[in-house]
Amino acid sequence: MMFKVYEDKIDLYNIEKDEDDLYLDVSGSAWYLDYLQIGKASGILARKSHFYPTNEISRGDISSALYRLLTYLKPKEIVEPVPVVETPVEPPVVTTPTPVVVPTSTNPFSGASLYVDPYSKAKSIAGLEEIASQSTARWFGDWNSDIESSVNSYVTTVAKAGALPVMVIYNIPGRDCGSYSSGGSSDGDDYRSWVQNFANGVGSRKAVVILEPDALPLDCLYASSVELMSDAVDILKSKPSISVYLDSGHPNWTSSTEMARRLTLANVEKADGFALNVSNFYTTAENIEYGKKISALVGGKHFIIDTSRNGSGWNGEWCNPSGMTLGQNPSTNTGEELVDAYLWVKPPGESDGNCNGGPNAGSWWQEYAFDLLAN
Repeated sequence: MMFKVYEDKIDLYNIEKDEDDLYLDVSGSAWYLDYLQIGKASGILARKSHFYPTNEISRGDISSALYRLLTYLKPKEIVEPVPVVETPVEPPVVTTPTPVVVPTSTNPFSGASLYVDPYSKAKSIAGLEEIASQSTARWFGDWNSDIESSVNSYVTTVAKAGALPVMVIYNIPGRDCGSYSSGGSSDGDDYRSWVQNFANGVGSRKAVVILEPDALPLDCLYASSVELMSDAVDILKSKPSISVYLDSGHPNWTSSTEMARRLTLANVEKADGFALNVSNFYTTAENIEYGKKISALVGGKHFIIDTSRNGSGWNGEWCNPSGMTLGQNPSTNTGEELVDAYLWVKPPGESDGNCNGGPNAGSWWQEYAFDLLAN
């Protein structure tokens, strides 16, 4: 053991030295001496790991112990201080680290063009040019008799136009809890097979999929759907070119914490993000605020917003409400880091269901399309 004498304290240190030797060194204001030899000379310092001078052990006691030590030892045991020759220390070589290139975005819409259907319902009707000139998503469900063929045909058409296909999967068993948009696959096995055929239709080509509007927000459907949606994410993401956004309702439906919990169970970690306001009317600002709260709870996932009919905001009705207006046009440049795109997921002019004078859900309703433009 060694001890080190400062102006106001003594500390002991472990060193690898012969116990019978005295090692005396002077370095700055510190003296180093062998602890065992001090123990022979005086009990004052024996068995002390470190201490400060006190009323019982003063600076004088320490000095006296050192004096007795030096007179106790034979002269040959004294090792004269060896002058310390300081070797100049070369300054450290400062190197500039190689920059790590980090992708600025994983946004699948970045640099992509959105597809405008030249054969849409609105395209053939005079006065609806404002709707006809914009991109809308294509929905797929149990009305597609051969889902793989239908998807392949659509993706091929969009890809030839140099655009990014944006599609909606709407075929969960028990869809819409039996309400206006009821239907879907017959059971879980049928659904998984259907999703696999959908993915096969896309193949290795790029595509965006919005997965199952309403399935997670609806309390009557979520419990039976969450596992199937998780499986659907796995199936779709087995094709690396497919980007998946899980539908997450709107700000006035489910709390952000609860929706984050449901998204987590539905495998959002493996998905690309989530979708808000599909077929609904809440303002873009409201959805951005809501989406940011959810994103913070699910690892910073990005989201998209359906702006097709949210120009006026929600008026208390959700099924073909009157007084609604078009929202901002579809865009891949949102100005919001977490918002990948503003989309018209619900084609303006399609009915929400047999309510407020509307035809079946998803059917074209020309009068409503004109109302959206007139309000």
